[in-house]
Amino acid sequence: MNLKQQAVELYLSGFPEDSREFATSFIEKFFDTNCCYIEENGILISMLFMFDSELIIEDKRLPTSYIYAVVTHPKLRGKGFMTKLMQKAKLNAKEKSALIIKPSNKELYSFYERFGFKTVFYFKEQEYIKREDREDPITFADAISYNTKREELLNKIPHIFWGNMMEYIGSNGRFFIGKDFCGLLETIDERLFLREFLGDKKGLDALLCSLSKQNLVVRTAEYDEPFGMLCPLKDIQLQNKMYMGFAMD
Repeated sequence: MNLKQQAVELYLSGFPEDSREFATSFIEKFFDTNCCYIEENGILISMLFMFDSELIIEDKRLPTSYIYAVVTHPKLRGKGFMTKLMQKAKLNAKEKSALIIKPSNKELYSFYERFGFKTVFYFKEQEYIKREDREDPITFADAISYNTKREELLNKIPHIFWGNMMEYIGSNGRFFIGKDFCGLLETIDERLFLREFLGDKKGLDALLCSLSKQNLVVRTAEYDEPFGMLCPLKDIQLQNKMYMGFAMD
């Protein structure tokens, strides 16, 4: 197998919940341009992907690299390859202010702490039940329009700006915008799920009315559960709790 074919198998070994179709399309799209990896004698051992993003704190826009799909060959774990790969990632991102990552499970937070990552991104997720019938106008929007509204609503909240990655992040759902709110709507296991909702919560009632539904699960910009980590590469002033919103999860 060539490296791309190996990358698909390696991806699925680490993220078996994803489909082969998704893994194949992801590797085809990003392996050549965004993958940092270690291979020996034609064997792909370990890999991760790096995507441009920004950390916005008040009026500062700090360039960051988002790390995604971190995985080592199952038979070669515990041999120091991920340490070497993280060192390589930091070298590749030497012009950035920080690396950011969303661990795929709670057990990995302590693992990434070994490489200098700190838990700084939080969120809140809960079920929302419709409180009243509302007919506020809602527009399903493209990624560019959504980015604009998102920045308006986040305002002074320290957060991650996804830029061009927003379209890919939202590819399995629909962005929507209202006068004082916005969000990303998906259907997961036949449940309505808002991967992000910002603004006036009356917009949730308007959304549910437009969909003829009574409830959904919603993720908001409140500081309740850990969501993501950051590894500073430069001397930057960080807030204790910031907002990442969503990632390629």
